[in-house]
Amino acid sequence: MFHKNLKFYRLKKNMTKKELASLVGVSPMSITYYEEGERKPGMDVIKSLAKALDVRVSDFLVNRDENLVFTHGEFCPACGSAVRKNSKLPEKQQEYIKASVEEYLNRFYQTVDILGGEVLPDAPDSHRVELHEDPEQDAVAMRRYLGIAEFGPVGNLVELLENKGILVYFCDIDNDAFSGMNGLVNDRPYMIINQNMTPVAELKKRMK
Repeated sequence: MFHKNLKFYRLKKNMTKKELASLVGVSPMSITYYEEGERKPGMDVIKSLAKALDVRVSDFLVNRDENLVFTHGEFCPACGSAVRKNSKLPEKQQEYIKASVEEYLNRFYQTVDILGGEVLPDAPDSHRVELHEDPEQDAVAMRRYLGIAEFGPVGNLVELLENKGILVYFCDIDNDAFSGMNGLVNDRPYMIINQNMTPVAELKKRMK
């Protein structure tokens, strides 16, 4: 899946199509065609793309599972000041987050296949919790859905979610206005969390 890998590494490098095209010596439209799978570059161009993005040619050739169907949800802003909580995540970062999730979960499912495909718990039904826009009420509803005590501390929440069949991925996004995103991959819910948020970073330390 050359085209998806090319887009992922370009976004990871935080590079525009125009910037990459300039380094490689092609037009920005050519980069668009490559990333949409409408054209395939020759080996000389592929080598130039790899050099510009600081990756190996073989990184572009990593297989992608065509049977994985992604349905990405909304981006969740982080709680904070009135200025920050309403700020919009730049489109380029949104694209990178989606590409990063797809790249990670593709590798994840390849590992699952190697292990026999029977290592995951059954996927839970999605959209089963009715929300009321009251954080306390919604928290209790979520605790009931997950089968944990309605009040009191929660242990390893990530492990709890994964044991319920929900995939969790910590992403590295340098924007503390973004807390995470959810969605589905082949009807299995996933949740991504920005590990650069201060509370999340602290949580990860304690989990080690």
